[in-house]
Amino acid sequence: MVNDSLRDGLNSEARFVNILKNKDIIKYPTREENMFEHWDVQYGSKKYDVKTIKRINRYSNKTSEFTWVEFTNVNGKNGWIFGKSDYIAFDLMFKWVIIDREKLKNMVLSRLKDRTIRIKDSSPKTYLPYRRSGRDDTIVLVPVADIEEIADMVKYV
Repeated sequence: MVNDSLRDGLNSEARFVNILKNKDIIKYPTREENMFEHWDVQYGSKKYDVKTIKRINRYSNKTSEFTWVEFTNVNGKNGWIFGKSDYIAFDLMFKWVIIDREKLKNMVLSRLKDRTIRIKDSSPKTYLPYRRSGRDDTIVLVPVADIEEIADMVKYV
C-alpha cells in the first residue's frame, strides 16, 4: 500500500518531468541513488531532488507557506539537504521553486536560531531544529518566501 506522502512525492516527480522540455535527456536514479544520494531526476548533467510541499503537522491543512528541510533522515543518516542533487525543486501546485541545494543549505544554516534539537510539537517555530518523536531525524521549518527570495527559478504552471 502506498502512503499519502509517497503518493504525493511520486505525483510531484511526474509533474516535474512534465515541465522539462527534452525528455530524451532524463535519467532516473537507482533505488540506492534515490535513498542515499537524495535525487529523483537527472536532466542533462544536473540532478534534481523533487519535494512536495508539506503540511506543518498532520492536523493542519496549511501547506504553502512553510516547508521542512531535512538535515538527518529517520535513520539518523544525512538528510536530503546534504545529498548529491544539484537543485531542489519544490512543487507548490501552481508554481515550481527551483533552488541550488548548496545555496539553500547555506541559507538555512546561517539563519538557525539555535542548534538545540527539540521534539516536534503542533506549533513549531521557523529555523529551529526538531526531531519527530521516536525517530532519529532532524528537520527545520523554513518559510517558502525565504526560499523564493534566493531561488534560481520560479516557474508558473
